[in-house]
Amino acid sequence: MITSPSASPLGVARTVSYVPGFAFAKLAMAALGLALVLLGINRFMPVIRALSAGGSTRAEAVRVVRINANGKETVLTSESAITAAIEDAKIARDRESVLVVEYRFALSTGQPTEARSPISVRVLPVGEDPKNRRLLRDQDGLPCSTLVWYDPTNPKVIIQPLYLSTWFLPGAMIFFGAICLGMGLMLWWYAKKPVDMPDFSRGSEPPEPAGNTTPP
Repeated sequence: MITSPSASPLGVARTVSYVPGFAFAKLAMAALGLALVLLGINRFMPVIRALSAGGSTRAEAVRVVRINANGKETVLTSESAITAAIEDAKIARDRESVLVVEYRFALSTGQPTEARSPISVRVLPVGEDPKNRRLLRDQDGLPCSTLVWYDPTNPKVIIQPLYLSTWFLPGAMIFFGAICLGMGLMLWWYAKKPVDMPDFSRGSEPPEPAGNTTPP
């Protein structure tokens, strides 16, 4: 919104008062940013609970579960069975099935327990990259292991802090949500504040002072 030009002394360019407006839209932008921040924090809560509880240990892979698009689970207990499942998926062009690793580890009390990884991988990308085929045993034939965090009150729920997917999505949501929130609040704050701008419209130039003549 532009208001009428303001008066100016002789010889000084006139200005117009500009009010940005759209305060509701900018407040909605800030609300969207706040929602993203809160959602990201909510996704981080399992990580925070597991970290604050102090449950941390190495876990060994004991089996891999293949889950198809219908939710049917097939337990795979050897690398040969995993390779066969990958080959079947290639033949069937099955890009919906996923592989999930189940781990065994000991609690701080010494009690053994098992938990399913919260991270799954699609069958075909695993099969297309030979480096990712080994999910149960490494090149030396030893069980694959990873660092896990767990809540002692619910050890079936584990967090794998060494995997980027554990941090990436919640972190990205908080980062971009904070930017959106900050920009939205700043724009909303100035939405109704007038801003003086030079008036470049025709006839806005001030007249020349009297007696200012150029000699022939």
